[in-house]
Amino acid sequence: MTPSGADERLAGSSLRTQPFRLDRRQLLACGVSAVAIGFGATLAAAEVEAPSAAQAAIAARQRAAPPLPRSAFVFVGADDRVHLILPVTEMGQGVATGFAALVARELGFANPGDIRVQPAPLSTVYASPGSGLQATAASTSTMLWHGVVTAAVRALRAGILDAAALQFGVAAAALTLEPTRVLASGRAPLPLGALTLPETQIAGRAPTTPPAAEMLASTDTRNVSAPQIVVGAFEFGIDVAVPGQLFAAVRCCPTYPATALLGYDAEAARAVRGVREIVELENGIAILADRWWPAKRAIDLAAPRWAPAPKPAEVFGELRRALRDGEATSAITSPPVTTGVSFSQDYGVPYLAHAALEPLSCTARVAQNDCELWLGTQSPFLVARDVARALDMPIDRVVIHNFPMGGSFGRRVIGNEV
Repeated sequence: MTPSGADERLAGSSLRTQPFRLDRRQLLACGVSAVAIGFGATLAAAEVEAPSAAQAAIAARQRAAPPLPRSAFVFVGADDRVHLILPVTEMGQGVATGFAALVARELGFANPGDIRVQPAPLSTVYASPGSGLQATAASTSTMLWHGVVTAAVRALRAGILDAAALQFGVAAAALTLEPTRVLASGRAPLPLGALTLPETQIAGRAPTTPPAAEMLASTDTRNVSAPQIVVGAFEFGIDVAVPGQLFAAVRCCPTYPATALLGYDAEAARAVRGVREIVELENGIAILADRWWPAKRAIDLAAPRWAPAPKPAEVFGELRRALRDGEATSAITSPPVTTGVSFSQDYGVPYLAHAALEPLSCTARVAQNDCELWLGTQSPFLVARDVARALDMPIDRVVIHNFPMGGSFGRRVIGNEV
């Protein structure tokens, strides 16, 4: 699932970023029918009726049945909620809400906010079915992943109902699934996290879509992150604070291709209190300081200068000349109607920068044998590969904490900030 020809391969490595480990058999199950339904077979005493002999026998069978491996996409957490591990990265395009709505629909829940969404770790499990890379790009997230996630959540629903039917001693059709529990008439509710299920119970099971599954198809859905965003509690990569970290302000050549760095005022930059170091980059400089504001002030005072580059007016002039003098293919397939009057008008739009609301940022901890990164990226695999190459270490020693992004427009496909 990693790109062919890559020097380092994720397959077979034990990635430290994975919160769980999967063998070959479990990996195959993840995308088709694996479910994770339990953290134990007992319930709090206040929530359970006095057990009958039949219930005691069912409980004994349940205790003998180990929980299934956690699915790579959906599972029931210790909070009794259904969790979705999002295989693509949220950058404002709405995939977190879209996939939460998909999961909610398949489970028969009315509110996508009942689904807990978390980012996927670096793992070949989340390599794109289209590119073979773990990446989010080209507006393909829903197209490529909706089938995989749908299969996983339908298997989860079937497993929950089978497990609850076994524990209640009733038919699955008689149960009602709610966001944190399963209901049966005349019985105390079962929290989702209290369910386990023998693997044989779902072998060959053909999950059916619940009657309410279409309830979200034509309904406006609120962004599942909106409550956190509006109060400033939603965390982006730029918000990360690691104890003892330094802050760097970076300024690179503003033109592409980059021109040569001619110089900068190092003395003025070092005069700012809190500045620790000035680092020259391939096409710019970085200034490290105790806090962000001293780093920003210092880089402004340094005023780096680059060799002249073509002016935008010259670039647009070249484009206009190419349009005027180059070969054109006619879009008219039949003779045009001749009126004797001709009309001509030129229309043009400027190039727009791929500038997102959240500035590019990355926090890094580099040690002798490993590296840890906190950032928002569209391509966690490419970032890990490039960092491993730059630091001459195995790729499984690179840990990536990927965050939602405040916009990207493709700008975070290539990790310049890393």
